[in-house]
Amino acid sequence: MIRLMILTVAAIGLLAPVGCSSPEGESPAERQDYADDMAARSLEDLYAEQPEVRDLIAESPGYAVFSNVSTQLLILTSGNGYGVVVDKGSGERTYMKMFEAGAGLGVGLRSLRMVIVFREQDAMDAFVNDGFEFGADANAEAKADDDTGGAAAGAAVFNDDMAVYILSDAGLALRVALKGTKFWQDDEL
Repeated sequence: MIRLMILTVAAIGLLAPVGCSSPEGESPAERQDYADDMAARSLEDLYAEQPEVRDLIAESPGYAVFSNVSTQLLILTSGNGYGVVVDKGSGERTYMKMFEAGAGLGVGLRSLRMVIVFREQDAMDAFVNDGFEFGADANAEAKADDDTGGAAAGAAVFNDDMAVYILSDAGLALRVALKGTKFWQDDEL
């Protein structure tokens, strides 16, 4: 009986982010505007925390901004989100979705925004056209809402093709997890 209660609570906790994982709006155009506004606010928050990123984006072929809500309860973690990739050369915007799942120990609910700066056009094209998956996560984070309403910018993760910056809106988490994150185009937008 106790096991069934724990599994039920875990399932409800893991499904909670689903409702917060897509841009608001009735029409595709309204949802695109919502995603664009989230991206603009996220860049301004990131520039306030790490002004040098403005130059990195200015020199890049493009960037992506995602909003993600993730939940971890006991040994399972799950998250969903949405975002937009901006090709600076063509001005084209590609609206995308993201999903993460994994296993590890901990509890938490986090609202994050992720800014990905592409260093090469080929890397951005592959991200948009083929989707992308990445690796493991391990952190201990404690950030609760405060009166400033600001965001905390996490350390960047760099590789040869991209730089990734994480902005934590609010949340409280203590976790160690191995998870994968998948990105793909949103066919509705």
